[in-house]
Amino acid sequence: MALCCQTDLSGITMNSTSPEESQPPAEPSELERVLRDSRTMAEPPDTVLQRAFDIWPARSAAAAGPSVSNWKRLWARLSFDSGDTGPLALGLRGDTRQTRQWLFECEAHDIDLRLSNDALSTDTPWQLSGQVLGPQAARRVRLVGVDGGAGYFEVNVSELGDFHFDRLPAGRWQLSIDFDGWSIDVPELAWPTPPAG
Repeated sequence: MALCCQTDLSGITMNSTSPEESQPPAEPSELERVLRDSRTMAEPPDTVLQRAFDIWPARSAAAAGPSVSNWKRLWARLSFDSGDTGPLALGLRGDTRQTRQWLFECEAHDIDLRLSNDALSTDTPWQLSGQVLGPQAARRVRLVGVDGGAGYFEVNVSELGDFHFDRLPAGRWQLSIDFDGWSIDVPELAWPTPPAG
């Protein structure tokens, strides 16, 4: 329940200030000054502003996508080639498929390539499969024929780093793996026409 009353206060003057509030404010402490100054932003010098303006177009262009001028290319190093070992050492004596494995390294990435073909057929093209392992995910793999009419192939890389090329003719090939803003080039690969069974 609310009570309401009216009182005529026209002749009464009230002083709502206490004696402490009527005195001039005390000087702020060192901590108060530091906190107040930390909330204000200083105007940057003109040289800093100009440097920021000079950097901005380059960053905007990089955000739009990679270009030839800022694309970084690295070369992979061969660490293993099964073509240097005999089939008995690899346990392939009873295998009817010709297989070859290459292992490459580039910075923190490893590239495993496997070439296979049915040795009983002379007209079956080669298959090349691979996996890219490392801290950054590869986006796509390009395979370009070094010889004139060999061809051009491109596939996307799976979430696990796997890729696969089917029905590749014999010849010399250049393989490149694209990441975000950079790529790894693998030294030239070559495989012959499959021998007759």
